[in-house]
Amino acid sequence: GNTVAAPVAAKKLADYRDTRWVTRRRPHVDRLACGWLIRKFINPTAEIRYAPRAEPGEVGFDMREAEFGHQGNFCTFETMMTAFGLKEPGLQGLAEIVHEIDLRDGR
Repeated sequence: GNTVAAPVAAKKLADYRDTRWVTRRRPHVDRLACGWLIRKFINPTAEIRYAPRAEPGEVGFDMREAEFGHQGNFCTFETMMTAFGLKEPGLQGLAEIVHEIDLRDGR
C-alpha cells in the first residue's frame, strides 16, 4: 500500500531511561507492544502505570495528550520505533503485525 508516514520527531533514548510511563487501562495489542518495546529497548526496569492521564514527569503513550501516539498512518508502536530510531532485526515485521491488528487498514 501507499503508506503516508507523518514526520516523527527524533528522540534520544538516554532522555527516557529513567522515566515512568503511563497508558490507559485494558491495554490491547498496540499498548502491549509498546510496553514490550519500552522494556526491551529503552528501560528494562521501566514502571508502566495504567491510568486515565499522565502525572507531571510521566511519559504518556497511546492515550489522549500523550507524548507518543498514533501519527499519520502509524500506530503508537511504529511512532515510538521511528522516534527512537530502532531498527533491530525483526522489529519492522513486528511493527507491521501490530499495525494491522490495531488499525486493520490493510497496510
